[in-house]
Amino acid sequence: MSRIGKLPIPIPQGVKIQVEGTTVRAEGPKG
Repeated sequence: MSRIGKLPIPIPQGVKIQVEGTTVRAEGPKG
């Protein structure tokens, strides 16, 4: 994997993130 895969992902305000094992779910005002 390249180095870009190690960078943190910026999460905007109002977005909910759920991490379940290998699944990541994001829910926000736009969907």
